[in-house]
Amino acid sequence: MAYLRENDETRMNVLSRNWEEFIGKALNYALWLARQFYTVPRVLRILGDNATWETMLFKASDVPIEADVRVEPGSTLPKSEIYQQEFLMQLWAAGVITDPRLLLRLTKFGNMEEIYNDMELDTQQAQRENNKMANGEPAQVEDYQNHAIHILEHNRFRKTVQYEELPPERKEVFRQHVAEHEAFMQLLAQRSQMMAQMVNPEQTKGGR
Repeated sequence: MAYLRENDETRMNVLSRNWEEFIGKALNYALWLARQFYTVPRVLRILGDNATWETMLFKASDVPIEADVRVEPGSTLPKSEIYQQEFLMQLWAAGVITDPRLLLRLTKFGNMEEIYNDMELDTQQAQRENNKMANGEPAQVEDYQNHAIHILEHNRFRKTVQYEELPPERKEVFRQHVAEHEAFMQLLAQRSQMMAQMVNPEQTKGGR
């Protein structure tokens, strides 16, 4: 199914790129017209984070002379909700998503951008820990952290020249820190398995 879906999207890529280029040119022309002929401020409503609306006054002088609209490549391609839900469940199984409330929100009414923002927070936190441990400062493993992302970022740092030049005792701090994250992931996997057995015990027996 994934192969067929990829082939279908490949056929649509050319049409999509042409359509995105057309949209960009049309919006650039609309901005040029607004800058030339808007004489009365207009009220704009902008949909922001958490589906909240913001209002603002828009004047002709607000349009920069060098304004250039570019449509994000691939943004006009149709998005499959089923495919996104399958992808989210894979992230949940891998421990990348750890908040069940976030999973439910994303699989039904959420925005994929939300999970990327959440993952970016964990990535930045893990990178700060890398700097701390490289400088000999301790970094505490917490239960609320995204352990899969932390392990990825710590191991990525352990492949760098900077890590190779660290003294053995600081390398050991990294090793123990990653081991703690792995222990948390094993605990989460056990909990997930127990929940699956409680929800569907007959299927679990059949799998054995």
